[in-house]
Amino acid sequence: KCTRSEEMLKFLGIESKAEKERKEKEAAAKLVAERKQRETAARRATERKKQEVLNPLVARINPDALSTLSGHTDDVRALAVLSNGLLASGSYDKTIKIWNASGICVSTLSGHSKSVISLAVLSNGLLATSGDGPITLWNMEGSSVLTMWGHMGAIWVLLELSNGLLASGSSDNTIKLWNLESGSSVETLSGHTSSVRAL
Repeated sequence: KCTRSEEMLKFLGIESKAEKERKEKEAAAKLVAERKQRETAARRATERKKQEVLNPLVARINPDALSTLSGHTDDVRALAVLSNGLLASGSYDKTIKIWNASGICVSTLSGHSKSVISLAVLSNGLLATSGDGPITLWNMEGSSVLTMWGHMGAIWVLLELSNGLLASGSSDNTIKLWNLESGSSVETLSGHTSSVRAL
């Protein structure tokens, strides 16, 4: 409610201090909103220009390879070509999808409780996947055949070694070596002071 003095100021056409502050705040908020809109518009324009340049180049390099595989409901974080020629994709939506050469999803592997961020195709034909802590091995029929626990953080990378062991790099700053038959960790390599993201 307006006080008597504020009513008198209004009657005389003079703004009160509170009214001035309110208008200044509204003007400042409007400027911030307009700046954000301009920044968003500029960012989108930049992305459009990048696409305008990139798309023709990609099309000239290999016009038959352009395809969009849709099905995941969140970011795709890992890709791997399976021994049968199909493509596997791991996503933040906690699933692995298997795609054929026509870009059709032929199978969805569910079992991880969090994001799938690492994939590795093994010499025995199995697919190793991880991201949320355990490493899961899948056969080509889409069934989970082994789950290996040991890391205390997310697993960023998987790699099968020449001796048949599986190496995993984790956000717990370690690399673990795994026996793929028993699923047991045979060695833990420590020394890094931050996440291991490449092997």
